[in-house]
Amino acid sequence: MTSSKDGEPSSLHKSKKQKTLRQGYIYDGQNRITTWPEEQIRHYISVSTRHLILSVLEQYTADLSRIESEWTYITTHTPDHLKSKLPKQLKLSVNGYQYLTRKMTQITLHEPNLNTREQYDFANASFIYDSNPKQPVFIASQSPMPSTITQFWKMVWEWNVSTIVMLSVVREKGDVKGCRYWPKEGIVSYGQFEICVVSKHAVCPHYLVRSFYIKDRISGSSRTLTQFQYKSWNDVNNTPANLPSFLEFRRKIQRSNISCKTPTVVHCRDGLGRTGMFILLELALRKLVRDGDKIKELDPCALLEFLRDQRPGLVSNKQQYQFFVGAFCEEVHAMMKVTDESGKHGNQLLLKLQQQLLA
Repeated sequence: MTSSKDGEPSSLHKSKKQKTLRQGYIYDGQNRITTWPEEQIRHYISVSTRHLILSVLEQYTADLSRIESEWTYITTHTPDHLKSKLPKQLKLSVNGYQYLTRKMTQITLHEPNLNTREQYDFANASFIYDSNPKQPVFIASQSPMPSTITQFWKMVWEWNVSTIVMLSVVREKGDVKGCRYWPKEGIVSYGQFEICVVSKHAVCPHYLVRSFYIKDRISGSSRTLTQFQYKSWNDVNNTPANLPSFLEFRRKIQRSNISCKTPTVVHCRDGLGRTGMFILLELALRKLVRDGDKIKELDPCALLEFLRDQRPGLVSNKQQYQFFVGAFCEEVHAMMKVTDESGKHGNQLLLKLQQQLLA
């Protein structure tokens, strides 16, 4: 199967395979055909939780300027207790990007083959924590560039990453937007690591799934990991071009990580906008599933503030924040498809809010 430079099936094959791809078939590196069924919503929301969610979302339906007010607050306000208690910010420059990071979440890499494990380098990436302050759930990262591919794979290896979420493409309308940090074919070495693509699945026109094999030549040990690449979210558009495919993409990742105990790497060009929006949506939905009837509050603004405390600048603009609220409504809507009156009211409210936010 021939491919274009950013990993899409070439135009020669698109016309022949488009129908098959829409039906959910996938193609691996040896052109064998298998099926990948559509991901279903697997979580149920109780009546009490539904009432809480609807009471929060009704506020947005009644006053859409709430999005503007919350975004203004997020971008201009830092609570006094955060100013006094949090460690100082570090101002770093990697690949020409000036960015701020918190000392407590900054990822530090190590010199290979040293018993002392002496710290020696930074990556433009930050740990993102959820409910457990000792266990990061994500690593928010800038996409690798030629000078930092080895750093990137070292980070993946040292933190035992099994899933990478790529929210960008290598080329966009002929312009270079990043670099391919995996080989087109065969095995490629980056520092002490050998990387090989085991398979590639063209699930639909909007995203790809790849399986990588990585070997540490110093220790001789090896692992496999999965990369999910979403292609329909370019630098021009602040939000994904296709909401259903983006939510399907998220569900596949969630299912793949259902028993994973190590952080998932999420990266885009700057490691802030697209990366932040994806993590914000994922953590908001995880909270619903994890807390269930015990959930006391749902505050999207506070959640984003919590994330920006860990990596300043996550979610780049108001459009992305507004899209998050709409995408959250869509997933909640899918969870709330029940036959009782509460469910019917919730469906109507969520559909109305989606139309307003995603128009």
